[in-house]
Amino acid sequence: MMPRALFFCKQLPSVLAVALATIASARIESGVAPIAVQDCHVTVGRRTIAALEFVNRETSPADAVGILVSYNGVEQRIVDRGTFSHEIVIRHWFGVQYAPSIGAGTEAKCNVYYAHFANGYTWPGASQE
Repeated sequence: MMPRALFFCKQLPSVLAVALATIASARIESGVAPIAVQDCHVTVGRRTIAALEFVNRETSPADAVGILVSYNGVEQRIVDRGTFSHEIVIRHWFGVQYAPSIGAGTEAKCNVYYAHFANGYTWPGASQE
């Protein structure tokens, strides 16, 4: 008779594989970006600045986040690199292309188009940097 601990250890790789496959399929099926943009606006002073605020909803830290910023007919892709921990609010400012007739605090539309995580997971599934 095999001891319970040894039996469990032999079964562990297959149990983990099923659990990881289930997690991966849930991510794909949900279609929800693992990075949530909470605030996004563009201001003009001496420079045109995009102010972004986002949160990593994945448990693994993100190390690269791609955000498409759209304002006054201008679209610009920004890739923010660093260590972005789970559920921590990240506030960063980026110099962006000037667009005529931007008022102070112009609303912008920001969408996450890419995210890479420390555990190797990439959303939406292929590098788009």
